[in-house]
Amino acid sequence: MFVDRVMENLTGKWEALGDRSSEGPTDVHGPLFDRKTLQKTYSIPLRVSADHTQRIVLSKWEFEYEVRSQAHRNTLNVALGAGIGERNHFGLGTLSLTSKQEPFLTGV
Repeated sequence: MFVDRVMENLTGKWEALGDRSSEGPTDVHGPLFDRKTLQKTYSIPLRVSADHTQRIVLSKWEFEYEVRSQAHRNTLNVALGAGIGERNHFGLGTLSLTSKQEPFLTGV
């Protein structure tokens, strides 16, 4: 699911560039990365409103690859230049909810 989302994101960025004359993400055959390694996972408190802080989990990954074709090179260049994924309104990439607690109103 993660790899599919990365390819969708890079395809959207490629299409936004408007260069139809060269090969891009839809022309890559096989995986984009040869190996994906989770480097580190940690949690931080994140202030989501003036009176609410939520603990979130972040992870740092390492992606290894060897260029196999021009389409693969072009796609990797988009990934390196424009970034992988999208930032949410907190300035983070993908945010996964691990547990949920309903908010409560104070001072009402």
